[in-house]
Amino acid sequence: MGAIFGQVSFCGTVCSDRRARDAASVEMPRKTELRWISDEARAKIAVRGGQQGSVTGSKNIAVALDGCLHARSDLQAWLSMTGPENDANMVALAWQRLGCSAPEKLFGDYATAIHEPDQNRLTLVRDHVGSRPLY
Repeated sequence: MGAIFGQVSFCGTVCSDRRARDAASVEMPRKTELRWISDEARAKIAVRGGQQGSVTGSKNIAVALDGCLHARSDLQAWLSMTGPENDANMVALAWQRLGCSAPEKLFGDYATAIHEPDQNRLTLVRDHVGSRPLY
């Protein structure tokens, strides 16, 4: 099982690198790679043992995903995707197209953090059963 860690400031203050890294190292074994999906001054979001993805365009979106999606072929067809994509990229593209209605199309066992720096917004979502925790 993976984990998502983050520290976000919407009031313009800078987030502490040390504090975010310390939290991540306590919760998961150090041998698990920590990958940052957002490392800007006001938002430090990382995923450990999960997936990361992004989409650019009219809205820049970064996604940290712990878990997996089901019915991937149906989702890929709906998103008009060709070729293999990781689940985090599919979440990012669905979010870009549908915004906060995207979870209605996402079936699986997951928790995700969706960062939209252009909108100054971070959204946390988990599957409808709540099998992956968010704290």
